Amino acid sequence: MPEADLIRERLDCQAVGAGRLPLDPGDTIQMLGERQNGNPKFRHMDCELTIVIVTKGRPELRHAIESVLNQDYAGPLFLLILADELAGLPVDAGVHANTVIETYTVRSGRLRDCLDPYRRIARLRNIACRLVRTRFVCFLDDDNLWERDHVSTLMRLIRRTQLLAVHSWRRLIDQTGNPVTPDRYLWLPPGAESDRLFDLYCRHGVMDSGGPVVRDRTSLVVGDTDYGMVDMGEWLFDSSLFSMIQFDESGAGGPDELHGGEDDKLLRDLRSLSIGAACSDSPSLLYRLGGFSNAKWR
Repeated sequence: MPEADLIRERLDCQAVGAGRLPLDPGDTIQMLGERQNGNPKFRHMDCELTIVIVTKGRPELRHAIESVLNQDYAGPLFLLILADELAGLPVDAGVHANTVIETYTVRSGRLRDCLDPYRRIARLRNIACRLVRTRFVCFLDDDNLWERDHVSTLMRLIRRTQLLAVHSWRRLIDQTGNPVTPDRYLWLPPGAESDRLFDLYCRHGVMDSGGPVVRDRTSLVVGDTDYGMVDMGEWLFDSSLFSMIQFDESGAGGPDELHGGEDDKLLRDLRSLSIGAACSDSPSLLYRLGGFSNAKWR
């Protein structure tokens, strides 16, 4: 049986066993590489946490991988790199004694003619969830970074609270890694609505005209609207959550849609199911501006 079919069979069995839907017939998955950790005490099955990086191979990917390998978390980690139709990746960016790295490339029939980045990343995240076989899972975009204590802080929090989801805050940085102090809401084009939202978030302590920290929260009700937001790179989940929900693959409505990304829709699902979440109150995600959700942030 070809490797792709063997992988599909294994993933379908895992997904059904975990209460998740199997892969689409048009999804082709190929393993590009595997790096076992260098510590014989740790085996793949010992890992409690999977870190997922979904990528198109941007140059910043290597730095994202390094920020995972530099975590001060004492336990073993499983780093899953899922590539969107790429032939190769820097899978040997380094090896940490406590880390197992697996890299896959994905070709999805559902996305063959789709150019919407929101739909593509949601599909890839759903496929990644079917690969996860650890108790906990979190996601890091390939252009973002984590502070060294990001994982350890969130793991302590989720164990202490026994919740299905916890999250951090984020610190805005530019393409060179320098902090960015915003003067408007950067996820909409410049204009009256961007200014209004910035004022709203500043009044409620989420954003700050004097610093780069965004104090994200799951809910911020003002009038008839909930303005809560949490970036995907801030979350840590109990993976059993994805037996109940999945990422919305319908895509964003357009550049002027507020909170239309797959992480925003996931947050709405969490709220609709009354799934509680705790926050570490630490800006341990370094959020690099200039991605597809804020390409024109300047």
